[in-house]
Amino acid sequence: MKKKAFSVLLVFLVLLPLMAVDDVVVNLDGSTSEHNFTVKDNSSPQNNLFQVSADGNVLIGPSKYLNFGSTAGTYGYGFRDNAGTMEYKNSGGSWTTWTTPVNSPYGFPSSAYSYGEISYNHGPYDGDQTTVTIGVTGTNYASIFPCTVKDLDYIPSPYSSISTNGVSVINNTSGLPIYLKINDPGTYRVSASFSIQGINSASYEIEVFHKVSSEIPTSWVTGVDDIESLSTVFDVTQGKYASGSVTGIFTFSANDYIALCGRKLGGNGQTEKVICINMNVQRIK
Repeated sequence: MKKKAFSVLLVFLVLLPLMAVDDVVVNLDGSTSEHNFTVKDNSSPQNNLFQVSADGNVLIGPSKYLNFGSTAGTYGYGFRDNAGTMEYKNSGGSWTTWTTPVNSPYGFPSSAYSYGEISYNHGPYDGDQTTVTIGVTGTNYASIFPCTVKDLDYIPSPYSSISTNGVSVINNTSGLPIYLKINDPGTYRVSASFSIQGINSASYEIEVFHKVSSEIPTSWVTGVDDIESLSTVFDVTQGKYASGSVTGIFTFSANDYIALCGRKLGGNGQTEKVICINMNVQRIK
């Protein structure tokens, strides 16, 4: 009996200093992983609530919360383990999974990776081959889209378009793509390529135009709307093939419409057969 009373007194004397101070310092002697500070619950058998190892690592039980402020658990804010998936929550927010954004090749999140493309191809190689009219009367510029698609049911389709995020494809009333529209301003890489089969013998200029407008543009003005660095000239011979391309970088504003335009510089016609004509933009900044 005396031995038991002495043991109780000894425990009381050990705990008394801890109850008399505000701060408790726990010293873990030794250098092996066996020297840990562990807090357990009152269940049987006991479970570890959290543990501080001798080397400074902290272990918290699965599906637990690390909260800040005055509210603990799901209604507080901070961090939590949701069955192995880490989540965070701001004050007044909701629990959100930690994610690593996928970057575009140009170093910004893929959510900002905007692009758009319009493409026309030959369709059937017969009397229904797709054609393109380059320019209008005289040497005036005009959009070369839409091309004249004579067999809309041909497979694969004689035309296609794609866009995402900050770029839209503008179609005409027949559903054929004609322009690209910039919704998110920024710096874009602009490319256009063309390959045609000559019906006539003529010389042409192809150039990228742009215009900020609240409505779909109906005309393009040289010296105002054209991007001089994105132009090229080529010659077509009847029955022969010709191709060319332009590429460059340009900073567009919101509601900027982009057109691939052309004009005849000389020769006896303006309509040629299409092999493939393409225009695309990719945001880089």
